[in-house]
Amino acid sequence: GRGRNDAVPVVKRERSKRLAGKTPDGAELPADWKDPSASSVADQAQGSARKVGEMAIVDALRDEGKGMRRKKQAAEEEETEELRAARRTATAGRFATAFAQLSIGGDGAASTATATVSGQDESAQQATVRAFRCAERDVAKVVPERIFSLAFHPSAQKLLVAAGDKWGNLGLFDPDCADEAQAVTLFTPHSRPVSSLYFDAGAKLYSSSYDNTVRCLDVHAEKFVEVWAGDADDFLAYSAFDESSSCMYAAYGSRQGGELERIDLRSGQSTWRLQLHDKKISCVDVHPLQPHIICTASNDTTVKLWDARKMGKKTKVSDALASFQHGRAVTSAHFSKRTGRRVLTTCYDDLVRVIDLEALDTEKGSKLPARLGGAGETRLRHDNQTGRWLTNFRATWDPKSLEEERFVVGSMGRPRGIDVYMATPGGGGGSWSPVSLRDENFTTVTSLNAFHPTLHALA
Repeated sequence: GRGRNDAVPVVKRERSKRLAGKTPDGAELPADWKDPSASSVADQAQGSARKVGEMAIVDALRDEGKGMRRKKQAAEEEETEELRAARRTATAGRFATAFAQLSIGGDGAASTATATVSGQDESAQQATVRAFRCAERDVAKVVPERIFSLAFHPSAQKLLVAAGDKWGNLGLFDPDCADEAQAVTLFTPHSRPVSSLYFDAGAKLYSSSYDNTVRCLDVHAEKFVEVWAGDADDFLAYSAFDESSSCMYAAYGSRQGGELERIDLRSGQSTWRLQLHDKKISCVDVHPLQPHIICTASNDTTVKLWDARKMGKKTKVSDALASFQHGRAVTSAHFSKRTGRRVLTTCYDDLVRVIDLEALDTEKGSKLPARLGGAGETRLRHDNQTGRWLTNFRATWDPKSLEEERFVVGSMGRPRGIDVYMATPGGGGGSWSPVSLRDENFTTVTSLNAFHPTLHALA
């Protein structure tokens, strides 16, 4: 959804031919044709080896992407290998050029298709979000399988959304693309779930995966560069990046569980690897102003704060600056984006928590005093029971909120939609109320959501 300018033309997006019983070319599907089952997809993926080394983006392209699809003419012959190779090269070059222009011109004129936040106070921003609508042109099948990660390109020139799926695919969606056939470009840089996506200040796209690799999409070199490759027996469940020290934090779900590793991206070497929780770490985040402060969320029902400056081989679980107990497994924990004075957590106990960190001395890294009766913690009731076949909900802050009083989380409700929580402007974050965004173009549960960093847009 997004807040649109009134002058934006509406472009009707093509409906799914598969659901209408037709092939992409418009022919009837065979009478015995069936959708691929989950087991058949898994069997196919388990046979794929981990991709090693750098990859040219033309080699990572997938023909199934909308950006690769063509409509055959009635008298057109089957495409030769030479024509297919030429088409793939042209698609890769076109995508790299468009992406590079965004990277360079991020401070240029704002998108004419989406409303901006310029001059809006907190109340005006909230009013705009309440009026969000999801147009048909804003809906697309970006990746073939279940989405595991999501991120907005930071450019204000136009909207570009990246999504990573269950079997290593990375799709980039341009909802304002004039040519519908080029709206989505699909790559396969990984062989297992894409656990995290991150655009850095230079708009490079980093992706981490359960195949225990981290890649950077370098459009100037037209390559997916391998930044990190660990033990193939591990799986990298989540990652967070600290640009100020050129490092990343990798959370693992294998071996003993609960392990976190700090990796120097300049040398590609591990600084330390520590067991910080009793079970898998599901989420890691870096403080926006004091990047040595990190938080970890785990299936062991806790969220913990750490000072990376004091962490090394002798670090113990008891060295955490603070530990916040939850009722069940915690699926996410994120610092508020402007000051980091709050942590937003999502938990399987059907609560979303907003935890006040005003008492934390982030410069000294001293431990928080013992908490009494949940003081400084706001608990919001929310159905987080996504089950086995849906990606876990991860409540996410809106970085544009001037007072850090707005976040989004998926919804299990019907009709389908998402829930945006807003605090009363000027109220200090003590009173929160949900706004359910529903639209006829919402047809499924959207487990992961992200606000654009500068424009009024929500994926």
